[in-house]
Amino acid sequence: MKFPFAEYCECYKELLLQFANAVQTGATSATADVSTSFTADAVICRRAAGCLEYWQNLDSTQYRVKEAANAAAENINLIIARRQEKGRGRYGRHFFSPLGGLYFSFILPPGKLPLALYTPLLATALSESLASVCQRNCRIKWVNDLYWQKKKVAGIITEFVASKQPQIVCGIGVNWCAPLNASLPPEIAGRVGNLALPLANANLQKAYLSDLQSELLLEFFTKLQQYEEQRIDAAGDFMELYEAKLLGKGEQVLLSDGREVLLQGVDHNDGSLLVYQGKKQLKINSGEVSLRLDGNEGVNW
Repeated sequence: MKFPFAEYCECYKELLLQFANAVQTGATSATADVSTSFTADAVICRRAAGCLEYWQNLDSTQYRVKEAANAAAENINLIIARRQEKGRGRYGRHFFSPLGGLYFSFILPPGKLPLALYTPLLATALSESLASVCQRNCRIKWVNDLYWQKKKVAGIITEFVASKQPQIVCGIGVNWCAPLNASLPPEIAGRVGNLALPLANANLQKAYLSDLQSELLLEFFTKLQQYEEQRIDAAGDFMELYEAKLLGKGEQVLLSDGREVLLQGVDHNDGSLLVYQGKKQLKINSGEVSLRLDGNEGVNW
């Protein structure tokens, strides 16, 4: 079955525009498409094809988008939060999500793209979007984090949900500015940073509802549509970009088991990390692998 990913992108953009208009005018009513006032706990925008929810405070946008998908027939669901109490990282890890960040999740049906490549695709799209919207040239830490000035500034999670209607659930967290009214937990303070964008750009209209969201969706769905229509050779287009932005490429790195290896790149077919131990090439595909750039304090994975 061929999915119209370009139409998905347009629908998400229409929902974001509808929400932006409601925020700017402040005019909502019980009968409006936007169901509550902007200052309420949640703002919900609905169109025939889907739903956008904005939350002042939420446990997790990933959890909520899954609930929304299971509770309704819509294939389009976009969840945005100012703050997350239980932000979700890979393997169930906690993703610190205070005020001062941009947190959102969206869903789409699986297509031809191998499941292992959705994360590299989303990471590439986010990196390209941050460069164009925020003028921040970020590097990608294999497999799902973005770094700027040797600190983690964004994280990505993609999950496959097997149900009556299978879905890919994509989550993004971006540290827009320093945490507001919060301090970084000691265990992550040395390796987590932020994009250092002016506080004026971290208000509700700019950070939590940002051009970055529309640009990211456009980048992501454009590259996905290209793959679906086989207009590029396999995943070569975005995987080349992913590899070019790979943090530590060509450097000696340490694996969590103590082995010192040369980081060569990534396998474009399955996203595995390619390293050399002496003259022997190894493929690393476990998300539990920990890397540290030798000699670069602060980059500790």
